[in-house]
Amino acid sequence: MNVPEAKYFPEYFHQKLGKILWESCGMSRERVRLEQAINEIETLQLKFWKTIKVTGIIIKI
Repeated sequence: MNVPEAKYFPEYFHQKLGKILWESCGMSRERVRLEQAINEIETLQLKFWKTIKVTGIIIKI
C-alpha cells in the first residue's frame, strides 16, 4: 500500500499528531491556537496520504 513517495512509517504521523494535540488541545486552550492546530492537522493529513509507508505482505484469501 505504499504511495509513490513513501517516506514515513505510521509512527511518524502518530508522534506528530500527538505533539499537535498536546500543545494545542491540552489543559490550556486558546481559540487562536485551536484554529492553528486544525490547520496543522489538515496539512499533516495531506502529507500522510502522499508519503505513508506501510510494510508487510498482502495475503489473498
